[in-house]
Amino acid sequence: MIAAGADVNTVLTATGATPLHVAAALDDNTDLVGHLLAAPTLWGVNVARTSDGASPLFVTAFKGNVHVVEQLLAAPDVDVNKVGRCKSTLSNQR
Repeated sequence: MIAAGADVNTVLTATGATPLHVAAALDDNTDLVGHLLAAPTLWGVNVARTSDGASPLFVTAFKGNVHVVEQLLAAPDVDVNKVGRCKSTLSNQR
């Protein structure tokens, strides 16, 4: 879909979640996350949801998706100190 021109930055208006937020919330969805991270038009891995300020890394750490956390940590512009209205990503360690 990305190759066909799908917008990887489409925002869900109710929460402000991007496709990367949604993919990060799914259980170990490394394939989809990998495709989104490889998209040249991706805004970045640090975009916050408007509903709670959570980044995709925060979402996947909260869900305990270790493999997706590793993928996002490997992204060159990831900000592990990004703080949402709830707490920082590092506070989600299990």
